[in-house]
Amino acid sequence: MNKEKIALILSGGFILIFASFVFILFNSLEKEDTDRMEVKPNISNPYKAPEIRGIETWINSEPLTLESLKGQVVLIDFWTYSCINCIRSIPFINGWYEKYKDEGLVVIGVHAPEFAFEKLPENVKKAVNDFGVEYPVALDNDFKTWRAYENRYWPAHYFIDREGNVVHTHFGEGEYDNSEMIIQQLLGLDDIKSDLDVEVPITRSQTPETYLGFERIDQFANLNELIENEIVDFSLSQDLRNDSWSLGGKWIMDNEKVTSKSNESIVKIRFTAKNVYLVLGSENPKKIQIKVNGELKNLGKDVSEIGEITVEDHKLYELVNGSELIKQGTLEIIFEEGIEANAFTFGS
Repeated sequence: MNKEKIALILSGGFILIFASFVFILFNSLEKEDTDRMEVKPNISNPYKAPEIRGIETWINSEPLTLESLKGQVVLIDFWTYSCINCIRSIPFINGWYEKYKDEGLVVIGVHAPEFAFEKLPENVKKAVNDFGVEYPVALDNDFKTWRAYENRYWPAHYFIDREGNVVHTHFGEGEYDNSEMIIQQLLGLDDIKSDLDVEVPITRSQTPETYLGFERIDQFANLNELIENEIVDFSLSQDLRNDSWSLGGKWIMDNEKVTSKSNESIVKIRFTAKNVYLVLGSENPKKIQIKVNGELKNLGKDVSEIGEITVEDHKLYELVNGSELIKQGTLEIIFEEGIEANAFTFGS
């Protein structure tokens, strides 16, 4: 092989290696740019954040005002402690607070109660402790701050810049990666990126949230037997449509809950979901007994091996945790007398 051919081959190999190097470098820079991408707040015309008002009690803090927090970035989180969507969001908010509090982030959890027991400061304080919340929590029992923001959701996040303007909002679960990058941008950090990639555990086919008080009652099989605020001996339906529910035995129903009035009171619901939760409470420790499709299977983390939950604190309990989506499952719960039940929620 002559020298010209050897030189040509070497030259071609060098060009190929150089091109590969450039390609790898370009893709690496492109990925770095993607990781550090600039996010855009979703409010095109930022507005002055309404002041926090009408707060009955502060937890983890002395009373705060947004006026006194100018110069810092503020995240306001509207939540309530028995809401499963709020509960699943809290670890992310805890993480942001811990990660960015020394960079100038202030988090304020505005607790707006859905049920009467969530108005009690001692209940909220216990929940704050149980969830490991260390940032300030304001009890908005009269919804004055909620209304000032014209808010309609749990959870709801309002991102406020250093000048005191609302520049970004997010309602419900999800988009945690984008929310973190918004925080980083508002703080003026150089490295704008997030490694969070979380799937919200909701499917379109699952049973919707189901309230057990007459104010928001739906899909109730015993509606023709109901007498509001009076004890009724209900006849348990044996043939439920999907997403419908029935009472059996003695119950009293008020605007936001049902209360068992015998030791054999029953709730039965036909559902589609992987996880089933129920807001429960009792003045004294009482037990419920659970079966899923007539068996002690797919029981939630709050249920014992024999299908029992001891109910005391007013909070959300996990009743069912399936390994996969349970389609048209039947959940039957036997209550001891005196237990209150507010609402079923579902997840996948």
